[in-house]
Amino acid sequence: MNKILLYNADNPKTEAKWVLSTITGMTVFSNYKESDFAIVCCNEQNLMTYRRLFARRGLPIREPNETLYPDQPIIREVLKILRIFSDPYDEDAFRQRILDAHNARWDDEIADISRKLEADQKRFDELDRLIEHLYEASVSGKI
Repeated sequence: MNKILLYNADNPKTEAKWVLSTITGMTVFSNYKESDFAIVCCNEQNLMTYRRLFARRGLPIREPNETLYPDQPIIREVLKILRIFSDPYDEDAFRQRILDAHNARWDDEIADISRKLEADQKRFDELDRLIEHLYEASVSGKI
């Protein structure tokens, strides 16, 4: 299950400590591994704070290749969601995000129903041909 946690911290060190304690708790008490987490830092100073704190606790930090990082679908989705929360008073962005999610869900549902309808129509046509064939055979005395 993907989960996004939002936490408002006074400074990068407080934020990093909260993130570290959250990750530690989830790896100790749940079925999570350290590799299940991604932390997005907005600047080099925040990244350095995480590196120092995680190094003291013996937790590895792996930085993805910067050219591949924005192309990862989960990262694009996280950044898209975070843009909404960057201005909590931007009702238009929030409304658009809700509409996009709603439309995507309906598009998927319509595609599923269309596939089922097409399969049902093929089966109906096949049964119709079989009944017609049986009728013709019955009329001609072959049955």
